Amino acid sequence: MRRRRRLAVASLIVSLAALVTACNSERPAGQVAVYPVKGQVLFGGKPVAGALVTFHPVDESKTGAAVVRPTGQTDDDGRFELMSYTRGDGAPAGSYLVSIAGLARPSSEGSVLPDPKRPPPKTDVLKGRFLDHKKNNLKAEVKEGENVVPAFDLK
Repeated sequence: MRRRRRLAVASLIVSLAALVTACNSERPAGQVAVYPVKGQVLFGGKPVAGALVTFHPVDESKTGAAVVRPTGQTDDDGRFELMSYTRGDGAPAGSYLVSIAGLARPSSEGSVLPDPKRPPPKTDVLKGRFLDHKKNNLKAEVKEGENVVPAFDLK
């Protein structure tokens, strides 16, 4: 009899722990829902490795930390996955203007963020022409669910 009671109590504890874990899987306060976004950056039909892609919400009525600006870095094939909060999580649904910084550094060399111990990249194949998201005419749409945006084939 005692053994059954202990087994029942242990089962109840495990069930409650599972319930608490499931209920605790919600987004942290202040984070909006995001959806996976993949894409590619080409220049003259060729992949741009190491480019930094940033999505800027068309509706910039929110200011400060409340505005999510998803980013991604292209790999050696020019492909990227956006992140808003964690690697590869995606972007909130909505319309975006896009900026691209083409540093032409292979992702195998690491982040595009400046490293004082490493010389700057030798070639910005895009020559800074796609940095201003308000003037470069690059746009993207993110919908709920998985997203693959059309390649940005820059010229």
